[in-house]
Formats: sequence, structure tokens, C-alpha cells
Amino acid sequence: MAKRKIIEIDRYLCDGCGLCTTACAEGALALDEENKAVLVREIFCDGMEACLDVCPTGALKIVERESEGYNAGAAYEHVLKTRGREAAGHVHGIGKQEINVKATGKKRVPFSGGCPGSAPCEIPETGQGRGGLEGKTISGTSELRQWPVQLHLVSP
Repeated sequence: MAKRKIIEIDRYLCDGCGLCTTACAEGALALDEENKAVLVREIFCDGMEACLDVCPTGALKIVERESEGYNAGAAYEHVLKTRGREAAGHVHGIGKQEINVKATGKKRVPFSGGCPGSAPCEIPETGQGRGGLEGKTISGTSELRQWPVQLHLVSP
């Protein structure tokens, strides 16, 4: 287990409105038999704080503590069972491509997660100056020299 951000609920402040349960796309929050918000499972909480903004009483807060890591696949399966396919498509960390794989049952593709720009990619070699490599794909080799671009603002 590692330290990570996770939701914590003050049961005395919770009035049972249920707004946090609908704001959490991962299905990490639910109402219990006393009509109070509870954390369903720690692995469903992504720590993105979407539930904090909707709580009218301030019963929710994010704390950093030892916990199991967020599991996007488990959260997707949980939301799929409890809320349906459309809601499951909004689970953080599950890409459209992976959802289509789950829906069609075809071969699973590797999931990179996060920003699409940070996903690993292969740049096809142009064949110029690399004797014998024309038309082959070389992972990690690129002729790009200006990426990422770093901008500096100049004071007027």
C-alpha cells in the first residue's frame, strides 16, 4: 500500500442528500441504511475531488493516507453493474477504446491512462540517413527536436 489522496466522510455533518453519490463517476460513494454517505471501497476512489463541490454541509474532505491504489477496471465493473453502461463510460481512467473492447468482447488493448499526449507511441522511421531501416518502425527514435514547446511570457 502507498500514501494517496482518498475521500473521508464526517458522518455527523452528512445530511444524506446523496449529491455526492451522483457526482462520483466511479461509484465510490453510496448511502447506507442510516441514509449517510459511506465509501464503498477504497479502490473505487480516484481522489479527484469531484464530490467535494456538491456537498452542501462540507461533510467530505480529501485526506492523504495509506490505502490501496485506485483501480479503474474495478471501478468500471462496479459502475457497470450498479448504474449501467452509459454511466460506466464516465469512469476516470477508462479510455473509449477500452470501453469498446469490453462492450464487443474483442481482444483487449493495453491501457495507458492519463493524458493521451503522454501515451507511448511509435514514430515511423522516414528512412533518411539510417541505412537499411527504410519503412520500419523504431520505438523511441524520433527526428523531432522541438517538442515539447516551452513558452515564456514577456512583460509588456
